Amino acid sequence: MSIKRTPVFLLALIAAVGAKEIEPAVPSQSLNGCYQISTAEELYGFAQIVNGHDSTAANTSACGELTKDIVVNKNVLNKWDLLNSDSAETLAVWKPMVDFAGKFDGNGHTISGLYSPDRAGLFESITSPENSVVVVRDLGILDSYFSSTNYLGVLVNSVYGPGKTQITNFYTFSTIESTKSNPYIAGVVGYVSGNASLTLTNCYSVANLVDNWNNYDSRLLGYTRSNNESLNVINSYAIKLSSSENIDYGTLVDTAALFNGALTFLLRENAEGSIWGQDVGRDPYPIFTGTLKNSIADRYN
Repeated sequence: MSIKRTPVFLLALIAAVGAKEIEPAVPSQSLNGCYQISTAEELYGFAQIVNGHDSTAANTSACGELTKDIVVNKNVLNKWDLLNSDSAETLAVWKPMVDFAGKFDGNGHTISGLYSPDRAGLFESITSPENSVVVVRDLGILDSYFSSTNYLGVLVNSVYGPGKTQITNFYTFSTIESTKSNPYIAGVVGYVSGNASLTLTNCYSVANLVDNWNNYDSRLLGYTRSNNESLNVINSYAIKLSSSENIDYGTLVDTAALFNGALTFLLRENAEGSIWGQDVGRDPYPIFTGTLKNSIADRYN
């Protein structure tokens, strides 16, 4: 049986002709000045704050916190984890944040339905200044689709230094598609350069990575430019989706580990892993509940 797919080069045209619009709204700020994001409109508003808009200068060091799960679009992916092309023309297009240098705390929430036919990532780039630390944590990205010919990552395309970037407790079920053969595509970060110092802790990816009809295991990182970068991948996992036996960064695990509590147990073993939980039999994969219950394997209870 053949699967109907929309050619990648037509996606940008489809988006431009019929995409729905989300009107950005400026989120309120907490006492410490962190923007409180509770809707898709406020997520788009926060992106405008980071990127700059009209006569307003970019505030790349802004702090954002999710206060609710955010749904931008529904049913972006079909049952094969490919773009639901029948409804692509109705999807709001996401414009990623560029040169982000602040803090983004998901607070255990998720963002669903990001769609971009010509770029990728919640962040197009993270650029950490010298002696600074950029933090992204406690966040899931679900049912999202990104396409481009460049470096591609679900969370961020490219990470630059010279400062530090820390990504902690992140997961994704999304699809990335590239028209370039052997592209640097990954479930978390596509490309690390600029003498960046990157630490991934307690992350997992079930991203569907596709280039020219070839599928890859849901690797965490795509490409690092040289040996100058400081890369630390701690207690992080990619789900085995092909015949590969290993990945360059992190640990490859079978899909069964998603369902039976094994992956949740592993994520919880790390010092910052107490946020992870799963009610096995009800929750199909690790989520941010903080409690592991009903595992089929005694050692995971």
